[in-house]
Amino acid sequence: TQRPFTGLTLNGGLRYDEDHRRQTDVGTGALRTDTFDHLQPKVTLTWKPQDGRLVYATYSTGFRSGGFNAPNVAVLSFKPETLENFEVGFKTQFFDRRLTINGAAFLTNVDNYQYFYVEAVSASQIIDSIDKVRIKGFELEMIGNLAPGLDASFAFGTTDSEIRKSIFPADVGNHTPRTVPFSSTASLQYRQALTGETDGFVRVEWQHIGKKYWGADNAAVQGAYDIVNARVGVEHGKLGVYAYVLNLLDDKYYGEFFQPKYSGLDIDISGVERKSGGL
Repeated sequence: TQRPFTGLTLNGGLRYDEDHRRQTDVGTGALRTDTFDHLQPKVTLTWKPQDGRLVYATYSTGFRSGGFNAPNVAVLSFKPETLENFEVGFKTQFFDRRLTINGAAFLTNVDNYQYFYVEAVSASQIIDSIDKVRIKGFELEMIGNLAPGLDASFAFGTTDSEIRKSIFPADVGNHTPRTVPFSSTASLQYRQALTGETDGFVRVEWQHIGKKYWGADNAAVQGAYDIVNARVGVEHGKLGVYAYVLNLLDDKYYGEFFQPKYSGLDIDISGVERKSGGL
């Protein structure tokens, strides 16, 4: 009879960060200094009941230093960001490791969630923070060898972020800036030996990006879009020649977007991404 807790492992770690920040205003000579530090424990419980099967649960913490924005902007400094993360997941392999399926679910509580925007008046990137944020989500990944030389993959993820406390009460309950609640990817690749040391391959990738919330007020929302990339190549030892096309379907989407509320202008600031390719 197999013991139920065979293969059970407990790992722990401790990290300490101390960040010394110093800023000098070259115009006035004014000096600003501060120190940000945080202790970050991590504990992971792993159970491996048999070869090719693993289940885990993790508690971890994170830290992102505070700092200073430009001396002539509305938000002069930003607070350090800290978080607590709870995650459970599994990693599995089937059919003599020809199929891999991994999944994870997480819940993260963040204090002083940092985000950035562009202030046009001072031509500065501003880092600001939101008091409290909760993020939860799920990820699933599948990788399979369908036939000799033919590999496929598929993955999707959900991210549900919620502003729980803010100096702007109207933002409470909204998604955090730049949140994409759903995304997925897939790929198909075929590799074939051409000669003894030369391989040729073809790879196609698809990425679906769901709607995106640009600001904390959730007023500006980008619709979902799809990106298809293609790549072909020939490899000989450590040398390779490749041709590729990014965004094969020429789907248009914003790389950046800032509303007048944040930029200070009376128009939106945006940049559109387009198709590209190369050899």
